[in-house]
Amino acid sequence: MRPQPGTSRPRLIATLVATTVIALTTAGCTAFRGNSSLFRGNSSLTIETTVTTGKGKTACLASAVCLYENGNFNESGNAQILITSTSIKNLGDYGFDNKASSAVNNSASDYAYIYTDTDYAGNELAVIKPTETPDWTGTRNDNKASSLRIERP
Repeated sequence: MRPQPGTSRPRLIATLVATTVIALTTAGCTAFRGNSSLFRGNSSLTIETTVTTGKGKTACLASAVCLYENGNFNESGNAQILITSTSIKNLGDYGFDNKASSAVNNSASDYAYIYTDTDYAGNELAVIKPTETPDWTGTRNDNKASSLRIERP
């Protein structure tokens, strides 16, 4: 049976298609949780902040900065990834305080800064696009991130 003109059914189908696209672009992710806003405006993908489980650089969405629980982008196995498109004054609000061991900057900004204290204070570490920081394990930066600031372009 064909939906009647003006019904919401075609819109629902479009939403399901868009959701499938998201699942494909987040390859390597197994679960989403946290404060995420996937669709705004014209059904464009906008992630504010979410914590997921996955591995690899491909788990980091375009337009996001990602912090990985383990070195080398969690390649040794699925672990937590914080994915954000916005600055975060306190990573502890997402259960990610002092947990990051690697990072990727896929945001529109060339610069993202990780700080050892909340409110963008303490030692600063730049994650400059297009480079990534594969492994802080055993360095003074390992498991020290408490806030993240994304410089707007």
